[in-house]
Amino acid sequence: MPSEHEQAICLRAWDWSETSQTVAFFTPAHGIVRALAKGSRRERTPYSGGLEPMTLGETVIYHKRTHDLATLASWALIDPMQHARRSLEAYNACLLICEILQRCFLPADPHPRVFDAAWSSLQRIGGARVERGSAGVPAATLGLVWAVVDDLGHRPELERSASDGAPLEDAPVYGFSPESGGLLPDPGRSDVAGIWRVRGETVQLLQALASDDASPVSAEEAPARRALALLLGFLSYRTDVVFAAADRAVDLPNRQNRAPGV
Repeated sequence: MPSEHEQAICLRAWDWSETSQTVAFFTPAHGIVRALAKGSRRERTPYSGGLEPMTLGETVIYHKRTHDLATLASWALIDPMQHARRSLEAYNACLLICEILQRCFLPADPHPRVFDAAWSSLQRIGGARVERGSAGVPAATLGLVWAVVDDLGHRPELERSASDGAPLEDAPVYGFSPESGGLLPDPGRSDVAGIWRVRGETVQLLQALASDDASPVSAEEAPARRALALLLGFLSYRTDVVFAAADRAVDLPNRQNRAPGV
């Protein structure tokens, strides 16, 4: 039963018994790892700082070849992410990241780029200053959601029409087809079946995100929220997963998780 030493983001912890817990981690080399933390609820444990969601730590994990539940030998807390818990908006965004990682990835399915993007977003969310007119928390969350969409093979087409491949001209409004996976010319009505209307400023922000593969820092608050809503709706459509934390994290009025009018 080999052991692995690697950093991990703690996503969730459940009580297993009076003295132990089961824990879900996201790791760069193994993706989702579910492990039994024996004695983690005792006063003296080999798990420094406790096992809390949204925290980063160094783990020693024994993976079992015949069982999906690994054994957590040690946990050394690196970053408790306390600053992410001082703002409700930041806390909701961090919960959304944890939910996306848990529901979009499987054990033994490594995505090191997503791990780096997740930790970068968690740190930026925790350190974001929530000010009126600032991109703040939504822009910090965008990098992770984009990395997930891209790594799962769903990168949207943002430069050409998703229907015929023709170059798209600059426009104040576009259509977005989650089925085709990209932009279309403006359909002209908001009730066209299966087509979401998207503002030009939202598209520009997503194009900047696609070119840099990193969350833009100069975004205004409203476009950042709309871009996040679009990516989450698209991810939900493609994975058939409705993210419970999405509405609280995005906080757009009258937004539908599957069909954002952004």
